[in-house]
Amino acid sequence: MNGFWLALVLIVIFVCLLLAFVPGNIARSRGHANARAIRLCGLLGLVFFPAWIFALVWAYTGPEAPETIRFKETDYHLGTSQSRHPGQTAKSDAPPALSRQERRDRRAGKIISKDFP
Repeated sequence: MNGFWLALVLIVIFVCLLLAFVPGNIARSRGHANARAIRLCGLLGLVFFPAWIFALVWAYTGPEAPETIRFKETDYHLGTSQSRHPGQTAKSDAPPALSRQERRDRRAGKIISKDFP
């Protein structure tokens, strides 16, 4: 009988650990910005159960990662030195160059330019 109770206790501990990671996994799969904090809150729920409930609700609410970024539709003439109208000097219609950090932030969805609708 001792082996039965030991196995039962180990199974219960294993299931509790699996359930503790559920809010963090949900948040990560939804692209939540605070997925790490939600995972930590879920682990805290092993000791303090209302923290796990809070983490679960938090995982389903709040910001999600943007699926697409819509760019303003503009006709840029890149690589041409001809002006659009006769008598006008050629000017660059290209948007200003972005710094390395701005490109990283834009890929991560952190910055949305004022040009976007």
